[in-house]
Amino acid sequence: GISDETKANWLKAKERCPPKLVDDRHLLLFLRCEVFHVDLAAGRLIKYWDKRVEVFGEDRAFLPLTLDGALKGDEISLEMAFVQSTEHTDAEGRRIILGDPSKLDKSKYTRESMVRAFWYTMHAALEDEVTQKRGIILLLFPHHAQFSQFDRKLVAINAESKQAGKLVRMYEIFDLKGLSPRHCRL
Repeated sequence: GISDETKANWLKAKERCPPKLVDDRHLLLFLRCEVFHVDLAAGRLIKYWDKRVEVFGEDRAFLPLTLDGALKGDEISLEMAFVQSTEHTDAEGRRIILGDPSKLDKSKYTRESMVRAFWYTMHAALEDEVTQKRGIILLLFPHHAQFSQFDRKLVAINAESKQAGKLVRMYEIFDLKGLSPRHCRL
């Protein structure tokens, strides 16, 4: 029941993407995120593809998230691993993703490239079915970062990007001076 104009990027994705990027497994991500509320999942799917086109551009949005696809030229941002998935989960089974601004060096990346690397990290974590069902904890750990390394604009872009294009329930913990994860409640 959604107009073609509203879902234009989703229709392009269905037409231009390799089949495995838009198959039932892809759709299941959105259903799991919205606990199988179909209308909400459909809205999230449309927002996801709109944001993906915004983040990657028309020329790369419909390519796989690989170094020879949508992430071509983003090798430095990926190597910095500002945001990286761990193999650890919390007591509820949510995957822990660590963000460490001390790894940032603004002279070596563009914000746009780092946002694409962030998307890759989220998608890589979502290869795990348990993560799809339970969600992600994003732990930002700025203790070792110097003030000059903290890129507020990048954080704002990532925050806006993950809200509009997220595929998973996400919980955030900011580990700020003297406040560790054990002091935070979700």
